[in-house]
Amino acid sequence: MNAAASKVAVVPHMLKDQPWGVRFRDDLTAALAVHPEVTLELADPAGDPVVQLHLVERYLQAGVRALIVAPLDNDILKPILRGYRLARLPVIVRACDRGEPALYRTLIIAATKALGKLGTP
Repeated sequence: MNAAASKVAVVPHMLKDQPWGVRFRDDLTAALAVHPEVTLELADPAGDPVVQLHLVERYLQAGVRALIVAPLDNDILKPILRGYRLARLPVIVRACDRGEPALYRTLIIAATKALGKLGTP
């Protein structure tokens, strides 16, 4: 198996200077700890949708085992995801766009305002 085929790529909105970024990375690392054959790679587009597009495209071209993405701009990412749909690569999307469900294996929709209230009385 090539190295890319054992890699899970994660491309969120941004990680740097985001308190949830550390938690996000730690939770994913812990979840994959029981699968030492799978490596985790996080890429930070730093809030730039064009950079995110290039990162997603690079990972898809490399043939990663799975892709987790939180789109900065759904319209920019949809064409590249359409192009790889037949590859049957698991794509997990954290977003609010439900317009084209065939592009995603899993769509996670969160009320981000409610997430900010977790842990508060």
